[in-house]
Amino acid sequence: MQVRRNNIRKIWIPLALICSGVASVAQAEQAVPPGYAAFVEAAAYVCTGSLFDDVPASHWACGYIEEFANLGITSGCNANNYCPEDNVTRSQMAVFFVKGLEETLYNQLDGSGSGLDADLLDGHEGSYYLDWNNFMSVPADLLDGDADTLAGLSCASGQVAKWNGSAWACAVDDTGAGGDITAVSAGTGLSGGGTSGDISLAADVTYLQRRVSGTCVAGSSIRTIAEDGSVTCETDNDSGGDITAVNAGTGLSGGGTSGDVSLAADLTYVQRRVSSTCAAGSSIRAIAADGSVTCETDDNSGGDITAVSAGTGLSGGGTSGDISLAADLTYVQRRVSSACAAGSSIRAIAADGSVTCETDDNSGGDITAVVAGTGLTGGATTGDATLNIDIPLILNGSVGEFLSVDGIIQLNNSNVWGAGIEAFGNYAGGYFKDADNSGYAWVGYIDSGVYAEGNDYGGYFKDADNSGYANVGIGERGIEAYGNGSGGYFQDLDSSGYAYIASGDYGINAYGNTAGGYFKDADNSGYAYVGHGNRGIEAYGSEMGGHFKDSNDTGETWLGWGDTGIEAFGTLGGKFTNQNAGVKVELATGSRGISAFSTNGGVAGTFTYLTGDPNTKTYAWLATSSYGITATGTTAGGHFDLQNGAYANVAYSSYKIQGSGSVAFIQNHPEHDDEVIVYNSPEGDEVATYTRGSAQLVNGEARIPLGETFKWVTNPDIGLTAHLTPRGAWAALYVAELDTHEILVKAAPGSPQDARFDYIVYGLRIGFEDTTIVQKKTRESRIPSMEAHRQSIETHPELARYTALSRYARMQGSDRNTVKANMQEAAKLLDRIGEFGSTAVKIDLSQVEN
Repeated sequence: MQVRRNNIRKIWIPLALICSGVASVAQAEQAVPPGYAAFVEAAAYVCTGSLFDDVPASHWACGYIEEFANLGITSGCNANNYCPEDNVTRSQMAVFFVKGLEETLYNQLDGSGSGLDADLLDGHEGSYYLDWNNFMSVPADLLDGDADTLAGLSCASGQVAKWNGSAWACAVDDTGAGGDITAVSAGTGLSGGGTSGDISLAADVTYLQRRVSGTCVAGSSIRTIAEDGSVTCETDNDSGGDITAVNAGTGLSGGGTSGDVSLAADLTYVQRRVSSTCAAGSSIRAIAADGSVTCETDDNSGGDITAVSAGTGLSGGGTSGDISLAADLTYVQRRVSSACAAGSSIRAIAADGSVTCETDDNSGGDITAVVAGTGLTGGATTGDATLNIDIPLILNGSVGEFLSVDGIIQLNNSNVWGAGIEAFGNYAGGYFKDADNSGYAWVGYIDSGVYAEGNDYGGYFKDADNSGYANVGIGERGIEAYGNGSGGYFQDLDSSGYAYIASGDYGINAYGNTAGGYFKDADNSGYAYVGHGNRGIEAYGSEMGGHFKDSNDTGETWLGWGDTGIEAFGTLGGKFTNQNAGVKVELATGSRGISAFSTNGGVAGTFTYLTGDPNTKTYAWLATSSYGITATGTTAGGHFDLQNGAYANVAYSSYKIQGSGSVAFIQNHPEHDDEVIVYNSPEGDEVATYTRGSAQLVNGEARIPLGETFKWVTNPDIGLTAHLTPRGAWAALYVAELDTHEILVKAAPGSPQDARFDYIVYGLRIGFEDTTIVQKKTRESRIPSMEAHRQSIETHPELARYTALSRYARMQGSDRNTVKANMQEAAKLLDRIGEFGSTAVKIDLSQVEN
């Protein structure tokens, strides 16, 4: 074994540090005997700071102390401690020196110096260093007068020199003879073992199969395998498969039912590949079975055409050589490429396509005169003729006559509708206008029966004695009618249905056997019942149930449109007012969906769901007293859903708020005007309370009253925990007493008795001890979609540094992408929980109701 140059230094310096009372490495190095200074080199001592609890990496002697322990010279003063500031007794010093010198010399020098570096021996034999008298600066305590020499002592292999109390003698080298193993037990498939002496383990051949070394001859197979690996063979019962015969099919020959069977192509049926060819000008006449061919000279080297004749319109042709065909211009006209000037026409076309022109003989047709008929003026017999409508148009005739040959206007009172006038036109059936153009009306105009406009109103109707009259399209009203009994009265022929308009206190008062009112369009695609059964209005249409619009198109409402009950547009989407109660509701006003007002101290809005049980109902009041919303329900006070999968139940079971997202507050960023700060609340597996503060020890202890309200909300018997954090300097603190009223903190012996510290006490909220953490699922509760956060980081990468992922990555000295890629277990957990995505099934709110 070769002794390294720094071994003595590595032992001597820790010994000097411990035994000489020195306080630094420099002093220890000065204590190294001068005789060794010439051959001792500097040593590197690695310090981990983890070997002893009281020797941190910052301790000036950490490397030396840990090396001292690694060499087996010391194991410390007690469990996990070294006690670097304690004094060393003379007996401890003796142990350190003997173990240290034993490690460096007695276990390595063999008395001859073989295997040692020459400069280590310094001109002496190896045995020279086995005599204490040859060491310089040996402490006097080791020179006790006894024979401390190993000269002439030779130990056998496996022995070392040991002090027996009076002299050095050879003894068994028991260093490293034992470890922590106290017994060796034979496991499955093994036998042997023991708790002392030489232990043997062997394979249990009653359990394990020895390697199979035997084989069987061809035609035999292994029947059994013995423990020693030998085999017992037997003749194969069956040497093949299930095939019992091979038959030659079409195109094949051979086959058989036993032995080696061969199949071959039947050349009397199958053609062998043709491999021969014929020379140019020859063709194959026959193909033999072996693929050879018989050739013969070609009988004809061309086709069947023997002549080309020129037909009608062509010239040329022939029976041999190169043949040409061309158009016969005496028969076929060449393309006409010439033209005549305006006022001229083509008189002749030549064979080459040129033309001969002449002046037109006649520039017109056969019409010689244009005569104005009924209702027209104008006409002429020469030149340009013009016709105009005779205004005013006067049609003379009586009812029932056709005044137009084409039936443009009919005066007929005999058809099924009994119409006095029936008129048709592309734009309207009729058009009426007063003399000064202040009023006019279209009849049968597009989708309107009558469309009229005037300076005062679109229409005006009055009875003979002026007791009733109606204005149509007056101001902002469609119809304005007045009468002694009512504004309007409508009745069918058999009096089974009738209606009063503006009758007494009613706007419309209508009666009928089926409904108070019935409205239907011309093609039956839309109709409405008013006062029908239990319904005030019941309306149907192919597009919507009802459509209301004012005259200037600023307001419009669709009823029963698609999936929407009411869809309204306008300066206000809708407005409802109860003048007597001082209540009004505005729909879609400004940026608000609904604005409701109550001036008499009532409720601005009330929504109620009647369950059939008068004692059980779900309702919500809006703007009641000092509350914005007051809601009561059988499952929860309120439920809110977001399309990204986040939802919240308000006043649900024992929870103020319960949902799938986190609880957060938001505030403006104090340094960046375009950003905000969002903080999330901590969440745990209990309903927790806490109180915290700061205090200082007085004479080693501090009794601190907790927040005066903490005891009113916290369980006094279970769940109390406390955390202490010293301020300014290290201190060993502990909690001596703790309840919901106060905490007693004390300092450990040797710790500062006036330490300042922070504390926080956690508790369990009273009454919430049995809050269930794992519950039965009533709806999907995936992690809400994080897509908005991912898009925010993608759009503004600078915001990523504020996330928890980036913060923990910086703690690990890594980056967010690397940390995220290594979060394999987190990815598996998230996959089992699920994140709400665009492809996720839409939430079924019936699950919440149930």
